[in-house]
Amino acid sequence: MGNAVCKGKTPKLPKKRTPCVMLVGGSGCGKSALAQQLVYHEFPTDHQPTIVDGYEKHFVLDDFAARISIVDCGGSDEYVKEINKYVEQASGLIFVVDVTNPDSLDAVNSKYTGLLALRPDVANLPKAVVATKTDSVDRVVSQPDITALAAHWSCPHVETSAQSYDDVEAAFRVLVAKLVPEAAPDGP
Repeated sequence: MGNAVCKGKTPKLPKKRTPCVMLVGGSGCGKSALAQQLVYHEFPTDHQPTIVDGYEKHFVLDDFAARISIVDCGGSDEYVKEINKYVEQASGLIFVVDVTNPDSLDAVNSKYTGLLALRPDVANLPKAVVATKTDSVDRVVSQPDITALAAHWSCPHVETSAQSYDDVEAAFRVLVAKLVPEAAPDGP
């Protein structure tokens, strides 16, 4: 299926023709778990803070194959400088909200504002809001809150659980579908 570009190391910036999806959210919200489940079908059992990890995944949409680079950006504010260099390469953004953390909505709003300051056209990039850990009994961020955020940013949203693999691929497909024309393979 997919293979890692460079798991656990700073990824190379993707080639211009390969759309790059950035995962954005607070620390511990489930960005890495989503990426690792999507690419490896493995759920990490312990939290390893990320600075930047890169992955590659092939998708087939309507009989069209597309390769997408995924940049998993650390959620900690101490790594902002390392992450900022990838913003220019982003073709789309997935904002990850941990539904068990009441501060998670504020974290993605803050990160969105920071990205806009670096790259004003971020507002025009394809994006999606992905709610994680939706299988938890400790949910504190409601579905209407997620829906409202997605409506505010005029983008789709997906409720998912990386642990149980519920809608993990759907979380990426909603964005990849918007990037398919950009993901066209090189000529014959």
